[in-house]
Amino acid sequence: MQRPLTTTRRVGISTFLVEPGWKGFSVGKAEDKLGLRGSHATELFFDDVAIPAGNLLGEEGRGFEQIMLAIESGRIGIGALAVGLAQTALEISMTYAYRDRAFANRQATQWRLADMATEIEAARLLIQKAAW
Repeated sequence: MQRPLTTTRRVGISTFLVEPGWKGFSVGKAEDKLGLRGSHATELFFDDVAIPAGNLLGEEGRGFEQIMLAIESGRIGIGALAVGLAQTALEISMTYAYRDRAFANRQATQWRLADMATEIEAARLLIQKAAW
């Protein structure tokens, strides 16, 4: 069982704005991702970077909460993308099933397509509620 984070482990984390070109700060190569290519992922390297106090984002010591809020919002977006992909998969499946009449007339196929549609709609509503 994983131990939950305690308040003391979250204290003292702050977020800062770091400018490109600062001494000691560098950006690694872009990762070759399977999807979401419009959202770049790279490593960031910090080697004794001096950050001015004016570059603090939000309140000092509240960085953990800021990051968690960003992650939560990101999860909603990823969920929405997954619903869109599932909807497309359903539409392709229906096109294939109805092109082959013998395949489409099988009750098991109809049930599978109906189950897919139901699950997709449930996921869509869950994402909408999370975003709300």
